[in-house]
Parts: sequence; C-alpha cells; structure tokens
Amino acid sequence: MQEADSFDSLISTVVPCDLDVARMLSAHGRLRHCDAGVPLARQGEILTSVWLLLDGAIKLDAYSASGRSSRLGLHSPGDWIGNYAKSVACHADIVPVGQTVLLSFTTGSLPDLAAREPRIAVALALSFARQLEHTLSRLDARSTLTAPGRICAELTARAGDGLSINPAPVVTELALAAQTTRETASRTLTNLERRGIIARTAEGLIIQSPRMLRDMAV
Repeated sequence: MQEADSFDSLISTVVPCDLDVARMLSAHGRLRHCDAGVPLARQGEILTSVWLLLDGAIKLDAYSASGRSSRLGLHSPGDWIGNYAKSVACHADIVPVGQTVLLSFTTGSLPDLAAREPRIAVALALSFARQLEHTLSRLDARSTLTAPGRICAELTARAGDGLSINPAPVVTELALAAQTTRETASRTLTNLERRGIIARTAEGLIIQSPRMLRDMAV
C-alpha cells in the first residue's frame, strides 16, 4: 500500500492533479519499469498504447530511408507518449534513455475515462497543453537559435528548476537532441566549462551560472 501511495503522489506531481485523480489514473493504468536502450516501440509498428512518463527520460528517433537519424523529441516526467485515441503507425523509435518508470494505458481507454470523469478530462487537458507549449518552445529554438545556442537551451531545459543534470548527458545524444554535430556539442560544453558556467562532477553536470547559460541561448 505504501508503494502504491508513493506512485499516486508521483502521478499527482507530474500531471499535475489532486490525489483522487491520480488514484483514478493509477487504477486504470499499468505500472511499467523499463531498462535503458530497450525500445518500447519501433518506427512503423502499429502502436496500441499511450504512456505517462513518471520517472526517467524517453527519446524519439526517426530514420529516413537512407538511414539518416533525426531526434523528434526527448521526453521528461509528465509527458505523454504514444497513441491517445487511435492506434496508428509509430513515427519513430521510442527508447528509454535510462531506467524509466511509466504508467501504461491501452490506446482509446483514456478518452473513454475522460468522458466519464470530468476531473480527469481537465487534468489531461492541462497536461497536454503544458506538453504542447514545451514542444513548441523546442521547435522555436531549433528554427531561431544557433547550434551552440541550442545546446545551451537544451541544457537549461534538462536542468529544469534545479542546478544539476544527473547523469551528465552523452555528447552524441545531446548533439542529436539539439540537431547539431557531436563536435559542436563537445566544443560548446568545453567552452561553458572553461568559462565556469558549468562544471563536470562524477554524478553529472552542475549549472554554476544559470543566468549566463540562458543568455547564451541565442
């Protein structure tokens, strides 16, 4: 019971919603623990689930016919991933970055639940709106920022309200998320560290000057 209560509390934090709504979502979903690098779905597969990310991170990588990869998104706790209302082909590989905890629902079950429970409908609407705003800000960064600026914006986003990123991002993965080269990402991190804006530790990255990091996202 204590473990169930802790996950209900986690759901109420990431959606966000009150504990009653969190318990309803928990009762209709299935808790799933995922290992890093093991795909939840592959590009082109018919996807019959939608997941609420509770802990960890999920990347979406799409591949062209020539094999060229493109990072469509990097999801964090509170994001919804998958097919909400209708089962269609998956647009990208859906892969956990680290140890990940999900709340899994069958595609189509959430719309029915929302129709019966107005409080769940409101919580889902607010949650989807927040995720949309975050996605639009990432798209804006890709189209208006320089490559080093996108790296700085990505680091700021991953730190969130905190001053650390644990574990430290893999340079290749960070470059893909920012739609730039590994060399550019590496040079940008080295420059940030030399200027004292970030510091590397055994656990990850420390943001020593959040304001300067934000100012460099140009």
